[in-house]
Amino acid sequence: MPRLLVPDEKRAIVAELVTRFGFPPDLFDPYLFLEQGRSIWVLRQTPYLEEVLTVVQRRVETAGLRLLRRIQTQWKPTTYGLQLFGPYATRNIVTLNDAEVRILFTEGRVRGPFALEEGYVIINSSLGVLGCGLYRGETLRSQIPRPRSRLVTSF
Repeated sequence: MPRLLVPDEKRAIVAELVTRFGFPPDLFDPYLFLEQGRSIWVLRQTPYLEEVLTVVQRRVETAGLRLLRRIQTQWKPTTYGLQLFGPYATRNIVTLNDAEVRILFTEGRVRGPFALEEGYVIINSSLGVLGCGLYRGETLRSQIPRPRSRLVTSF
């Protein structure tokens, strides 16, 4: 059953996202955050949504868009989450050219160095936000699901 995060929990997660990716602090204000297992889901807040969720909570498995998944001790952004919110980010973004995108998706990684902090980053291309990458030791590894990466390389 999804659990609605209390304001302090939501603020802590938003603060991490603002620090890591430079999102505007108020970007997530219109959204409710739900926790389900090791995932954070977001729903656009509408009138009566909190009340409805409280009433039907036992019948709802998931709701909204999965924004984050807990991997060990940190939050990993999902591909869909970054495609929705990534255009508002100002930090830890790498823009790859078409040749680098092909290498990333065929080999699973591309060598830098890139002007990024180590950790999860946003991967952009000429198509827009592709999804999440993991940058460590001057190597960018794709965290984008394989079926989605095959779709991109077919263009």
